[in-house]
Amino acid sequence: MSCTEFHLTYHEQLEKFINRGMLVKNRDKAIERLRHISYYKIKQFSIFFMDDNGIYKPNTSFEAVVQNFYFDKNLRMEFLKCSEKIELSIKNKIAYLLGAKYGAFGYLNFHSWCDRNISKDKVQEEENRFKKKIQNKMKIFSDNSIVKDFVANNPNEPYLSIWRLSEVITFGEALYIFDMMSQKNKISIARTYNLKVDEFISYINNIKLVRNLCAHNMAIINLKLKTIPKMNKDFLTILEKSNKIFSSILIMIYFIKEINPRYNFKNLYHTICQLIKREEVAKKRYGIKNYKLLKKYIKNKK
Repeated sequence: MSCTEFHLTYHEQLEKFINRGMLVKNRDKAIERLRHISYYKIKQFSIFFMDDNGIYKPNTSFEAVVQNFYFDKNLRMEFLKCSEKIELSIKNKIAYLLGAKYGAFGYLNFHSWCDRNISKDKVQEEENRFKKKIQNKMKIFSDNSIVKDFVANNPNEPYLSIWRLSEVITFGEALYIFDMMSQKNKISIARTYNLKVDEFISYINNIKLVRNLCAHNMAIINLKLKTIPKMNKDFLTILEKSNKIFSSILIMIYFIKEINPRYNFKNLYHTICQLIKREEVAKKRYGIKNYKLLKKYIKNKK
């Protein structure tokens, strides 16, 4: 094997940072951090402070990099908390629409609610595959009261009702159902959030991406989006660049305000104020055109 990586003690890991120009104010505390936060996790948050030669810019400290890690952690926790609310809302909207239009088990007939532009063979194939997935979930969650109670009260039903199904599918599976829907059904869902279908799709795909990064403890504060989400006029007055994490933050805030207009973003506001202490940082690092408008957008109720 030709791998160039090998085991380093915590002291040797710290020396690698120092040899690249990083300042360390308290070596003992730095070593203690490295005992609990991996070398590569800290390095991931330090890349922003490096020049093109892999050397840290003047006055870059270990403590500042670790502080960025905790800012990112707080931001991820807020994103996960809010994305859960968005997931619950979207799954409920989908279940409500399909249940109201097609009944408890009408969703099992994909031809009744799917996009007519999808071939009949493909729709049938997806229906068969999804039914197998439902039965597998019923086995996995057999001890869950949502499934257990249904089976006990409906012993002859091989599949869950749409309302109970919405409680055991993942966010990705809910978005799959939305993606398969007819345009009319998609419009009905998107309108409940005052969005057009293309806006809704762009927004939820962005939420799903960042949520997955957060769930896997991946850094997000220096995220560069490869797929740029659609920007409404409010977002465009705040942002100069749409490929940064604050596009996702604004989308998240938009959804939460539609779900709960009185939601208090004080923790998110506090985290962002800690992360961005100067307007020049907001513009240069995060692509924010108007920092005051950003703070106003977060604080204002719908």
